[in-house]
Amino acid sequence: MKVVYFIPAIIFTMIFGTLAMSMGISAFSPVILLWIALFYVGAILLSKSKFWGGFLAALPGVHWIYLGTKDTGQIMNEMPMGIIIVIFYILCSVFVYFKRRTKG
Repeated sequence: MKVVYFIPAIIFTMIFGTLAMSMGISAFSPVILLWIALFYVGAILLSKSKFWGGFLAALPGVHWIYLGTKDTGQIMNEMPMGIIIVIFYILCSVFVYFKRRTKG
């Protein structure tokens, strides 16, 4: 079950890693590295039964929702992806919270 928390981190690492290898690492903003770091830190905290780790991992989703409200010239709108990430990590946090609460 703990592997589930790492799914977004793994997916986005593969996507941005592939793009970085094809286009060069200088083509990316340092914010992308911060997003991936937040995904991994949040997943590690969730796997250690710290429910608030999901809130850290949801921050990139909140940022994507914000970017979806601005005209940034991107090909796709970031808002749907941000909503999915936020909902995923909030559900993971709720699951960890109630699982920990019933154990202890």
